[in-house]
Amino acid sequence: MYNSPEDKKYYDSDNGVLRNKLGILNQQQLDFIEHQVVSDKLLSLKNKEIKSERYANHLLDIHRILFQDIYEWAGELRNVEMTKGATNFLPSYSLPNAFIDFDSQLRVIYKRRSSASNEWLNLLAKLSLDINFAHPFREGNGRAGREFIRQVASLLGYDLNIGKSHELYMQACIEDDIKLMGQVIEKEIRRMD
Repeated sequence: MYNSPEDKKYYDSDNGVLRNKLGILNQQQLDFIEHQVVSDKLLSLKNKEIKSERYANHLLDIHRILFQDIYEWAGELRNVEMTKGATNFLPSYSLPNAFIDFDSQLRVIYKRRSSASNEWLNLLAKLSLDINFAHPFREGNGRAGREFIRQVASLLGYDLNIGKSHELYMQACIEDDIKLMGQVIEKEIRRMD
């Protein structure tokens, strides 16, 4: 899907498939291989201990780890404008400022993690939606964003697995519904023992 003339640099001009390191020109084949590679990388990330607070640049690192075997631009902010359906994502020129905002939100989450209330869950829900709206990468935003939020939750002593509520998660993203996102996170988060 071309969203702008600049976007053509990401695509093979003959068939509209994202240019990839594997030379795959068939969208179904690329989707299959990408799913396999990224699933393996996600499993590997899930098995690693998280020792330090996560900040926005870790989102770039996660994207790079997940997609570096497939795309040259893995871990790089997009420089094209993107839409999906009726949603216009954050303009690419605003992405650096969005990352500054993500860091501010994360500092508040880390500061409030020990409070008696679960206020930080709502803050995590807002951050999830803000990352989705930013859509910082040309491809793989959902997977990288969910892994980033999972790592933040893990650092706070919680296991977060959106898998069972994926459809509700997607609905919350599409509708930019913080209440629904909060419900999804609250339903799927568990204290680590």
